[in-house]
Amino acid sequence: MLRNQYSPKILYISYSIVFAIFAIYTGLVLISPQKFIYDEVYYMEIAQNFLASRLSQEFIRNISAPTGILYALVHYTFYPATHHQIPAIRFVNIFFLIASFSLIFASFKTIAKQESCLSFLNAIPWLVFPAIGVISCIALTEISAITFFLISTFLLFYAYNDGRWRASLYSILYLVGSGLCLGLSTWGRQNFILTILGAVVIFLPLSRRSTVLALSYLLPVLLVFLYPISLWNGLVPPAVEFVEQGYKFSNLILSLGYLGIFTILLYPKSILSQSRQTLLRVFWVSLALVVFIPGLKYVPSVFLLQSIFGITFTKVIAYLFGLLLTFTSILTLNFIYSRFRFTQNKTDLKFYTYNAIIIVLICFSNVKIVHQFSSRYITLVLPSLVYVMGLSSTLFANGFIYLRLVFSFLMSVLFVLNYYEFLPF
Repeated sequence: MLRNQYSPKILYISYSIVFAIFAIYTGLVLISPQKFIYDEVYYMEIAQNFLASRLSQEFIRNISAPTGILYALVHYTFYPATHHQIPAIRFVNIFFLIASFSLIFASFKTIAKQESCLSFLNAIPWLVFPAIGVISCIALTEISAITFFLISTFLLFYAYNDGRWRASLYSILYLVGSGLCLGLSTWGRQNFILTILGAVVIFLPLSRRSTVLALSYLLPVLLVFLYPISLWNGLVPPAVEFVEQGYKFSNLILSLGYLGIFTILLYPKSILSQSRQTLLRVFWVSLALVVFIPGLKYVPSVFLLQSIFGITFTKVIAYLFGLLLTFTSILTLNFIYSRFRFTQNKTDLKFYTYNAIIIVLICFSNVKIVHQFSSRYITLVLPSLVYVMGLSSTLFANGFIYLRLVFSFLMSVLFVLNYYEFLPF
C-alpha cells in the first residue's frame, strides 16, 4: 500500500513543514505595511464601493479594474471581522490559502483515492510555489477565485463518483453547485470560464442522462458568467477595456515557460528524465523561436535589472531568460502529454485530462492580456499542475524533495518581502 512507503518520520516532517508555512505566512501578514500596497489600492476601493451599492448594475458597470466582483463579495462577507482594515483584510487570503490546500488534499483523497498520507504530501507544493506567497499575504484577487474553482472541481468529480454518476438528484445538486462555484470564480478571474471545455471529457460519451447532467453544470456557469459580461458588453468593465484590445500570442509561451520553471523547481524528474535527444531537439527549436519572435525576449523586474546591469546586459538576460521559458514550456507540455498512457484508472484519466486541458487553455487565455505580463497569472493553473503531477507520482521520487520545498518557499517569502518593500533593492 502507498501508506507503507512513508515512515512516521517523513510524515512528521511534512506536517511540521505545513504548520511552519502557515505560521510564517501569518507572521508576514502581521508585520506587513499598515497601508494599502500595490493592487490593494484599486481593489479595496471596489470593495468599499460595494458597501454602498451592493451588487447593483451600476456597481458592476463602474468597476475600475479588470476583475473585482468576487473580491468585493468576499470582503463584504468578511467585513464584520475586518472592517476593511489592515492587516485583517490580508488574513482573508490566508483563510483562502488554507481552504484551497484542504480542497487539494480532499481531491487527491476522495477523487484520486490516494491514501491520506500521499494525498497530504502531494498537496504541499501548492503552498510553496514562488508566486503563492504574494497572492496569499497581500489582499489580491487570485486566491479567492482559485478556491471557488477548486470547490467546483471537487463537486464535479464527486458527482462523477468513479465513473458512475450518483443518483440523479444528488448528481444534479452537486453539478449545479459546481457550476455556480465555477461561475463565481469567473467573477474573480474570467479565465476560468475555459474550464467548461475541460469538463467536456467527463460527460462523454453523450447520452440522454449525461446531457441532462451536463446542462445542470453548464447553465449555472453561463448564467453567472454572462451577467456582468452583458452589462459590460465585453470581457472587462468599460473603464479598463484597453486591457483586452488585441492579442499577444507570446504570452502563451511565457505562461507555459513560468509553469515549466515551477515544474523544474519542484518536479525536476518530469523534465530531466526526458531523453537527451529530446532535450537537444527542444533546445534548438526554442532558440529559433526566441530569435525570430521578439515577444519571447522577456525579463522580469526589467527596471531593477537595468539599474544593476545596465541596458545592454539586460537585453542579453532577456534573450537567455526567454530561451529558458520557451525551453521549459515545451518540455512541460511534452511531459504532460507523455503521461496520458500511464494513467490507467478511468476516473484518474478523466481527472488528469480535465486538468491538463485547463493548464493549456488558461495559459492560452493570457494572449488576451496585452497591457502587461505577470507571473501571478500562472497561479490560476498551479492547482491543476499539482493534480497532474500528483497523479503522475513524480513528487517524492527524489530524496531531496524537502530541500526543494524549502528553497521554493524561501523564494516565495522573498517575493512577499519585496512587495512589502522590506528589501533594500
